[in-house]
Amino acid sequence: MKYLRFVFLIPFIALCLSSARADMVVETTRVIYPEAKREVSFKVSNVNKERPAFVQMWLDDGNSSASPEEAIAPFNLTPPISRIKPELMIPNATTIQAMKDARAGKVTKAANLTALFDDLNAET
Repeated sequence: MKYLRFVFLIPFIALCLSSARADMVVETTRVIYPEAKREVSFKVSNVNKERPAFVQMWLDDGNSSASPEEAIAPFNLTPPISRIKPELMIPNATTIQAMKDARAGKVTKAANLTALFDDLNAET
């Protein structure tokens, strides 16, 4: 009985200790390749502010069970593995002033959500 408990305890501990991160943002999942173009690009961002990320990308024919080595496509994707630096977002002067005003309590307050959206839409 002790052995059976141990067998179930190890996967549970491993599951609790493992973590998944969603630090990558891909601009698109489908790219239409115009016949007259030599190349097509899209943006991949690492939204983690602290660590770089490694990303593996590949093209396939839509078979979701195929591995990258088995994928068949008429194009090449370069580079297939990339190290993407953290995306540092530096506030501009307007944002810095707005942050200072908010800390000082100089902000416009809305009575409710509807009033907030009415105010936001009125400024456009």
